Amino acid sequence: MKIKFGEFELDTARSELQRNGEIVRVEPQVYLTLEYLLIHHDRIVPKDELVSHVWGNRKFVSDGSLGNRISGARQAIGDTGHNQNLIKTFQGRGFRFVGDVQIDQTDKIIGAQSRKTEQPLQEDQNILITGSQPSPVNETQELQQMRGRTLKLLLPIAIIALALFGSFLFWISGNRSTPPDYPSQSTAPATPVKLSIGVLPFEDLSPEQASKFIGDGLAEEILHVLANFEDVRVPSQTSSFAFRNSGFSAGKIGEALNVDYLLEGSVRRSGNTIRISAQLVDVATDNMIWNNTYDRIYSAENFLLIQDDIAFQISKNLTGKLDLGDIDFAPRVNSIEAYEAFLEGKEFMADTSPQALDKAIEKFERTVQIDPGYTPAYTQLINARYLTRYEANISIADLVQQMKRDLALAKSHAPTNADILVAEGEIAYVEERDVDAIELYERALELNPNHALASERLAGTLWNIGKFEEAALAYKNAVELNPVDPDILTNLALIQASIGDMEGAFAATETNLKWNPDTIPGLSALARLHLANGDYEAAHLILSNIISRNDENLWAQEMSANLYSDIGLSELALETSARPWTTHLVLARSGQCETLFAQLEGQAIEMNDTAMAYYLCGNSDAAVGHVKRVGQQYGYTGADAPTSHLQLELIAIFGDILGQNNDPAAQDVQTKLKKIYDRKSPSDFQMGDQLWAGAAYHMMIGDDRTAIEWLNAMAEQGHPYERIEHVPLFSDLVGQPGFKPVKAKLNANAEQIRKWVQRDLSNSE
Repeated sequence: MKIKFGEFELDTARSELQRNGEIVRVEPQVYLTLEYLLIHHDRIVPKDELVSHVWGNRKFVSDGSLGNRISGARQAIGDTGHNQNLIKTFQGRGFRFVGDVQIDQTDKIIGAQSRKTEQPLQEDQNILITGSQPSPVNETQELQQMRGRTLKLLLPIAIIALALFGSFLFWISGNRSTPPDYPSQSTAPATPVKLSIGVLPFEDLSPEQASKFIGDGLAEEILHVLANFEDVRVPSQTSSFAFRNSGFSAGKIGEALNVDYLLEGSVRRSGNTIRISAQLVDVATDNMIWNNTYDRIYSAENFLLIQDDIAFQISKNLTGKLDLGDIDFAPRVNSIEAYEAFLEGKEFMADTSPQALDKAIEKFERTVQIDPGYTPAYTQLINARYLTRYEANISIADLVQQMKRDLALAKSHAPTNADILVAEGEIAYVEERDVDAIELYERALELNPNHALASERLAGTLWNIGKFEEAALAYKNAVELNPVDPDILTNLALIQASIGDMEGAFAATETNLKWNPDTIPGLSALARLHLANGDYEAAHLILSNIISRNDENLWAQEMSANLYSDIGLSELALETSARPWTTHLVLARSGQCETLFAQLEGQAIEMNDTAMAYYLCGNSDAAVGHVKRVGQQYGYTGADAPTSHLQLELIAIFGDILGQNNDPAAQDVQTKLKKIYDRKSPSDFQMGDQLWAGAAYHMMIGDDRTAIEWLNAMAEQGHPYERIEHVPLFSDLVGQPGFKPVKAKLNANAEQIRKWVQRDLSNSE
């Protein structure tokens, strides 16, 4: 049967909806809803009848579930709940399609009759209780019944979650498969808007503030429960907890977290009793949607029942705005002592210092000693060990062995879930199995798209293997889940710069510093962007400020040392350099090659800067081994690998090193640079590295005149390079017409920057 209405045609034989001949993609249950209303357009279809057709034998379906499918059908055909031009709601009676309909009945039996006997598509097999509910004070029996149903049906939930979020994961992992070819925005239905809920830390009202870890743990566990709802976005605790004692209004916090609702509350413990208050606030109106106070005996069971009921009440109060589905309750723990140790361990994890992480590991080990079956403690143990991988007093091999032991215990007590997959991904990453780690993080996001840690780990791993475009998309998703985290916003800014998007890089940094004005990573990233853009005065002011506050900040020290080297302040660069390889490069740039060779005698090359130092001092033979070893791995030399625009100078130098050693891979580098610079002019680029490498590329293809034009653009942008004629790539330019004035501009820029540097250093003394 084919049903026509306006610009649309619905083909029941093919289960397709088309608009002007183009397929409009709709979810299966949305399609069934629309089809049934069209077939029965001559009457009002009661809710129960529509539910029976779409959900089959499912016993209970919430009004929110049905309303969501009606909304999806309206969006697909250009209607709205406000206008109701095509699908009209008859309060208390049902729904009717009221538009003009033409039905081709030649194959009606296929569309209308056989549809009654085919097995309806099932979204899931869970039961959502609707209607009146007992008060939260007496919720125990109801919640236990729901929990029993939910645990039995955990596998179907996971399967459905995988299907529902498949298209999202195509977007985030483009290296694995081609994204679906969706129709244009004019024909595709609007994506249902997710509700978003921020969970703030519960204020500790206990005497002597002794229960902070309980309030934080309660909020975080509720957050994890809510994060498993299908159509809800929940920012991670890193962002939500950043507003502890901020004094900001609900509207201001909602703006920062980009959420519709805020859950806030308090905890007061006295002896063996605990009082927990919670309230759900509508950010837009500042109105309270729901609130309750729980007075209970302080026990692990009561504590978990309270957090489950809070999640349940949120679900109940928001049902009707969208289908929240059933609740995936938190794992049970056998004793309050074990749970307190677990919560204290998570409190230490927020610090991330080596000492705090050691304390966290101690607490998690105590948790599993008391309750060996409490799975979350094992995954937290793995995460803590992962964070100590550079600080641990044991070998990486022994650390991995410990992590694998924890993973085996976690799997023995629980089915695979998102937390377990993230933990397994961290093990793969430590073992340098990056591709395996990426797959595990992606699987975790399939099970729980709100898993902030999986999103962050995925983005970092993609960046680590040089997949910059994909890493940028993954970091954008990580920011959605963790919108004010300074480290994630810093990494987003840098990865945006790496793909040449300076506007996006500065925008991410602006957001970072708006909410984290004192973040040193964010300030360091801003300095790096200013250096790339040629604003050395602003960059050095930021760097000197960072170093005055934290004279052991390695990133600021290294950027400062490289800057001083570029403007001819070699002694100051050597004093500022905090790492051996940076010292090597400073020595090479200043022409102190004998000192460099003396320092490197008998040492293997381990870092890019050291390879560049050998090159600048005329010994490419010593550098080529390193270039060949790491160049392909990180995409520096592979012709088809994504390219970081912050590494273009390095890539060009690596190409010249390979060329001097007659290595065929030199042609791959030239091909890589050609993709970037062919038929482009200096005005197409903003960063100094881009202009430098553009000049290098034209030297490689024998176009010296154009190379000078690119160097001139670099000088006009304000960049210095006092000894550029000593770079082997550019040595042939000496004596050529046009090079002398460019060299003079670069030197003049260096002199101006030296004045700014000396001013800033004098002011800081």
